[in-house]
Amino acid sequence: MDIKIKKNSHLFKVRTSGIIMKDNKILVEQYRDTSYFTLPGGYVEIGEDSSSAIIREIKEEVGVNFKIDRYLGIVENFFINANQEKTHGIDFYYLGTTEDEIPLENFDLIENDNGIIINHHFKWIELQKLTDYDIRPKCIIPYLRNEQNTSFHLVQRETNFYIFLKSTKNLTKYYIYAKICSNLHGVVVVKRGKQLWESVWI
Repeated sequence: MDIKIKKNSHLFKVRTSGIIMKDNKILVEQYRDTSYFTLPGGYVEIGEDSSSAIIREIKEEVGVNFKIDRYLGIVENFFINANQEKTHGIDFYYLGTTEDEIPLENFDLIENDNGIIINHHFKWIELQKLTDYDIRPKCIIPYLRNEQNTSFHLVQRETNFYIFLKSTKNLTKYYIYAKICSNLHGVVVVKRGKQLWESVWI
């Protein structure tokens, strides 16, 4: 059973991700029918350690045996998922190599996950072009490019939030999607013409 708990309006999950590199490129997966990419991986199961989980997940998703070279780090990730659920995720990252041949071009695979058919769309991206793509979570990109030659423990908050612009005449509400690697807080004062508008971040 996957480590995935839903309580009220929040979802908690524990995942593990694998970093596979070939010819200065890294393997990523386009997530479902979205426009963004993630690293190959999946849920850790109850009673399973994260290193065993990534070996299993790579075999299930990519169809190859994954050999771990080293542990890279962990991300505590707070975000709104594709189903618009507030999500608290713990994700372990491992750098490794494949013991089997793997396509060097972009490729698709179909996985039968306990009766659920999943279409995987894999893509190789040059390390120097990672910032050209919407790879999530974004705060791991410097570590994927080895700009930080150390293990990491990161906290990322990708949050939907509202900005209320308030004047003496009316109240306007704007919905904005923020992608940041830090906490949201503070009050911003905006001047529009002769009116003073107050922006409150919540």
